[in-house]
Amino acid sequence: MTRLSVDWEESINWKALRTYRIKKLTKYMKSRGMDALMVTKLDAIRYITSFRPVYSWLFHGNRYVVILKSDGHIKFLVASGDYDRAKEGMPWIDDVEPFPFLMIEGVANIVSSLKVLGLDEACIGLDLIQFNVYERLIKELPKVHFVDGLNATYFAQAVKSPEEITLLRQAAEVVDAGMIGALNAIHEGITEYKIAQASISAIMSKGVEDITYIPLVGSGENIWLGYRFPTDKIIHRGDMVYIDCGCAVVNGYHGDIARIAMVGDPTAEQRKAYQAIYKMLQTGISMLHPGILIQDIVEAVDEVAQQSGYGKYAYFGILGHGIGTDLHTAPTIGEKAIKNIQRELDTIEENMLVALEPGLLIPDIGGGHLEDMVLVTKKGPETLTKTKFNLEMLK
Repeated sequence: MTRLSVDWEESINWKALRTYRIKKLTKYMKSRGMDALMVTKLDAIRYITSFRPVYSWLFHGNRYVVILKSDGHIKFLVASGDYDRAKEGMPWIDDVEPFPFLMIEGVANIVSSLKVLGLDEACIGLDLIQFNVYERLIKELPKVHFVDGLNATYFAQAVKSPEEITLLRQAAEVVDAGMIGALNAIHEGITEYKIAQASISAIMSKGVEDITYIPLVGSGENIWLGYRFPTDKIIHRGDMVYIDCGCAVVNGYHGDIARIAMVGDPTAEQRKAYQAIYKMLQTGISMLHPGILIQDIVEAVDEVAQQSGYGKYAYFGILGHGIGTDLHTAPTIGEKAIKNIQRELDTIEENMLVALEPGLLIPDIGGGHLEDMVLVTKKGPETLTKTKFNLEMLK
């Protein structure tokens, strides 16, 4: 794994990283006629400021507000308990103000900030904001034109800078370690929980800043029933075991990987299913070249599923996704729930980083997903996750 920054080498140019991200966002904003972007979504706050928040989805998620002007100025309204840390530890942001614990109690702070920044008659993009806060804002700032700004960071993250690619390589190494920990723990009689625990232990040993969810472990019928979390189910001989470690965060950037293990000797149908999923993944990866239409990738992978005889069991909601400070960001590849999707971003570009995760969920057989993080380059796709596949299943 690339080492942390030290005084005798520079593995990450943090200033270049921040400059790139703000440049991408302001370019997007200007193209949509936005004078500013006001965000409360945690990954968007991380993308703009590099601030590492204290959070949990079971706690107050929205305790921070960032206002980014189209000229690049950043106003950071930070939870009061984090004010000293942000003020003293983040010299690249010089406009920081403490913010109340409850967002509704901070409306006056938001209104005052927008007025001071000259945005009281501006076009401002919003991502996620509490409805009661929004009601107060439109009442107190009647001349402000609030518009949808959710896609700003979503699309800004699509094409990665060299620094982001380095960070995502680190994240890929960490989820590889988590996957190896999980695979090494699998044996007859162990529970799905214990396998997830082994994965978490391996990931945490690498010094990550967060695990966004408990690694997905499904075995036997839990695979085709679509369980997206581990349970106390005991692993039996003859079970296929599906593991997804899309759960490690390194300097704000996520890693993602999935593999399928086999306990005991596979049946001919299990071997056939595994090989079909593997071929689906490799077909999708082989098509990740600049200029390729996303829909072409979806159709090619679906054709592999159909040819395998398991087409009706293919999981395409979703086939793949971009990855960055959000685990799932642009481009989104495929969506089984909707046909003939028209998206703003429909073409693969150089320096996108895509997590492809085709899967088959087959009753009474098993299946699961295989997933790799893949960098799109001029020379061809480069797979960043390195954990070996089940060679016995590929024979």
